[in-house]
Amino acid sequence: MAFDISALNPKQQEVVAFWQGYNVPGEWRLGATDERGATEVFMKGDGFEWSILIEPNGEMATQERRDGGEWETGIEI
Repeated sequence: MAFDISALNPKQQEVVAFWQGYNVPGEWRLGATDERGATEVFMKGDGFEWSILIEPNGEMATQERRDGGEWETGIEI
């Protein structure tokens, strides 16, 4: 892993491990955590970026964008 995920709870860590399991090359980083405990995780690849908002219970919302583009719901691998 390119970053320390120990700040995330076990359910959130499972979500990160799921996405990292696709072995898509890129740099992972943690974003901000909101008042509910949801944390945004980003992955910057070659020409694209993923945003994964992970709730404390492991539920997630995903977005993807190409360089210079708008965020779109979902991630296409």
